[in-house]
Amino acid sequence: MPRPNRTHVPGEIRHLIARGNRRQDIFESEHQWQEFMGDLSLNAKAGGLLLFGDTLMTNHFHCMARTGDHPIGEVLGPTLTRFAMRSNIENCRSGHVFEGRYKSRLVRSDEHAKNALRYIHRNPVRAGLVKDPAEWRWTSHRVYLGVEEDARIDTTFLLSLFDPDPAKARVAYRKFMDDIPEPFPSNGPWSEERLAAGCRSIEIEYGLAFGDLKSGEKRQDIVRARDIFIRKATKSGIPPSVVADFLGIDRSTVFRAQRR
Repeated sequence: MPRPNRTHVPGEIRHLIARGNRRQDIFESEHQWQEFMGDLSLNAKAGGLLLFGDTLMTNHFHCMARTGDHPIGEVLGPTLTRFAMRSNIENCRSGHVFEGRYKSRLVRSDEHAKNALRYIHRNPVRAGLVKDPAEWRWTSHRVYLGVEEDARIDTTFLLSLFDPDPAKARVAYRKFMDDIPEPFPSNGPWSEERLAAGCRSIEIEYGLAFGDLKSGEKRQDIVRARDIFIRKATKSGIPPSVVADFLGIDRSTVFRAQRR
């Protein structure tokens, strides 16, 4: 059956992701990163997609943007297709470069937008490529810090969520980027409040919206973060049965997450 068309609503903020086929590397040289970013910028401008931030990794990319009059597919479709064609020609290959369709996640609130931006910019740190996100060249993080300029990226909206004053907003943004709470810092008696705080901490770290881990959704990024929450919670001494009841899932799901 044909895949359903994506719903297009102008003015939405979206977290967009595309991965290499079988999670293989897609960016194999510096000029490929440059060409991809150039194509994305040109197509975004033509399609009315306002780019708020991005990070290019070796085998995938993230960006956050506000939709315009044209569907996102009219922006990302040509960008991904052209990149795949050039990559196959340059490397004497054929077949898929990207893993299916790009993913498009709705950003539901101002807090979600801030958390998603932190997740995007901290991706190289989480992957173990650098210790500081500012060390990774292919990201808009340094634009938000004010140490680099990039006409592709509009920082005005997201910085305004930290403070109306641009200078104060950059200071608050830097602190926000570094302030990653430990969900379960030490062993101790469990409580509903402790579980809720740990749950929210994981949602924040992984750029999710409030309530995603308890939503029961099977979205890949939510499932991955839920597994991490389960492992951290049970490792800290909270019984698997308590974690299962808190999340509203079967205990067998908790045991599977512990083994992964």
